[in-house]
Amino acid sequence: MLIIWHLLVMFAVVLIISVKSQSCSGQASITSQAELDNIQSCSNYDGTISIDGTNAESLDMDGIERITGDLIMRNNDNLNSFHAPALQSIQGKFEMANQTHLSQFTVPNLKNASSITLAVLPELDDLSFVNSLLGLTTISIADTRVQKVENPYINNLQQLMLTNNNNLTSVHLENLSKVGGKVYITANGASCSAEFPQLTSIQSGTFRNLDNLNLRALTESTQDLSFNQNSAHDLMLNTLNLVGGSLTVADNNELVNLTMANLTTIGGAFVVNNNTKLLNIDGFPRLQEVKGSVDLAGYFDKAEIPSLKEVRGKMRLQTTSTVFKCNETKNTGVVKGGSLACKSNLAPDQIDQNFEQNGKSTSHESISGSSIPHLPSVKESSGFALAVFLAFILSV
Repeated sequence: MLIIWHLLVMFAVVLIISVKSQSCSGQASITSQAELDNIQSCSNYDGTISIDGTNAESLDMDGIERITGDLIMRNNDNLNSFHAPALQSIQGKFEMANQTHLSQFTVPNLKNASSITLAVLPELDDLSFVNSLLGLTTISIADTRVQKVENPYINNLQQLMLTNNNNLTSVHLENLSKVGGKVYITANGASCSAEFPQLTSIQSGTFRNLDNLNLRALTESTQDLSFNQNSAHDLMLNTLNLVGGSLTVADNNELVNLTMANLTTIGGAFVVNNNTKLLNIDGFPRLQEVKGSVDLAGYFDKAEIPSLKEVRGKMRLQTTSTVFKCNETKNTGVVKGGSLACKSNLAPDQIDQNFEQNGKSTSHESISGSSIPHLPSVKESSGFALAVFLAFILSV
């Protein structure tokens, strides 16, 4: 009888441990504070906690310190406040999206997360916790009131996306050295500045609507790289030697200096379009190969690419400049993929925005009422090096 009693006690202990283990692991789908209370005793939660579509106005997650999976908060329309005072680490991703009334979010001890996605948080002013997180590999912040993204602990990322954050004025990732995927920064605050002083390598980059941009250490973009509608006066990437895809510099109305002194290869198209104050395109002294087409259009009086040996697509030059007489030049072998065309003294509506690239007709972003100045004559030097000169001739 005593043996049976001991067996029953042992069975009960095992059952209690099993129940406790199950309650602290797996997929927890939370729809109320009561369901959240059921896991409050778990200092470590081994799994994912999803808080999606609740009607709660306030939620408190008091006891949990570490989550081995993800923390996901989405579509809680009535939620005004969320507090997790003990939370220290999220080993998976942290996603908070479509929280249209959330105005208080406190995680004072959160120090680690591998991925963060913040989207559509129109009432949440304080997102400063992002700047002290360790271990981040992915950052995506869109349609929020974030003011600064300045995390000194980030060295490598897989993706960086910052878009439609109207209050964002500063992006400063001083120790970021590599992004294995996309960098996409667009449509943030009107005076937004982006500083990446140690960044050497990215997969692709889109930089738009920036007042200032520092990429002084960048050596390669293995896919496309574009700069659109920025207000900086200078774009200087003098350590850049490779763009594996297309390179686009377009609609930067304050740009006066464009320099990529060590760029040798562009793997796609090379487009410089409608930069209204850019009078000289001569900052590419070592560019030798463009594997797509070349399309230069704008107000420039001079374009010079002295080392260019091969353009695998077409080459077209269009400008509104009246100081240079642009004559069609013969293709002596530098332009492999078709015609080499040059037009100058054009009216704004004479600029052709459609351009064939790799057999497909594409359209550049609109030139918004600007006229494109004429280009200088194209000269091909020995060794098939192409120099395009837009001579600035002043009457004496």
